[in-house]
Amino acid sequence: VLLLNADFDVIAGALDSYYGVSLFHEINKDGLYYILATRSGGRAGDGVGQFYLSLSRVPLMRDGQVLCESITSESANYYAVKAKDDFDISYRFISGSFVPEVSINLITSQGGELEAVSLLSGSSLERGSIGHEITAGSNILLIVSVNQREWDWSSDQTANYRIKFSSTEPIATNELQIVSTSNMNVRGGPGTQFEILDNLRRGADGVAVGRNNDGSWLEVEAGWIFADLVEACGDILQLPVTVE
Repeated sequence: VLLLNADFDVIAGALDSYYGVSLFHEINKDGLYYILATRSGGRAGDGVGQFYLSLSRVPLMRDGQVLCESITSESANYYAVKAKDDFDISYRFISGSFVPEVSINLITSQGGELEAVSLLSGSSLERGSIGHEITAGSNILLIVSVNQREWDWSSDQTANYRIKFSSTEPIATNELQIVSTSNMNVRGGPGTQFEILDNLRRGADGVAVGRNNDGSWLEVEAGWIFADLVEACGDILQLPVTVE
């Protein structure tokens, strides 16, 4: 796969790896580009076959942003980081049938392929953090990828995880995405003395809209849940206090 500018000059390229190829490039919003998908060897090659081509925008992570995401064993999630200073990516495995790996990647100067500069991986990895040292004065684009480890070779599997780009200031919010890490009861108020209204199963997601004073209980649409039994995608204490 080749990326060409308006003058038809090749500005990036990536070669097939096993069964597919991904090309990454930072482009100008008002630029004109062409994508050329061809066989290995170009006109001199003898390969014949069908292919699927898609164009995707990699989301740019904001400083302090926390995401709870899902992934399949046959795909990868990508995030862009525009870094002026050293940073950290923190990761937490929530649930699923396989454990993904996380890497920070440079876009190679020779083309549009990724070169890993930091890797967080392991068959039983549940949490960790990785970072990258940025040269003073630079402002480079890095790609964070989350995907199945290449040597696992499993299919039809899913995983849920939490990822955060390190923050200097917490982001104020009126609601927070959450994922349950255990089966739990939903109660009529912030405490075990309140009646059980509903229940949540491990891995269920939802939105918290409030908290009690110390953030030990969270208000959701169906009632109140114990904060220690969920993974919150952000700072719980930035939620409004809805019950004293």
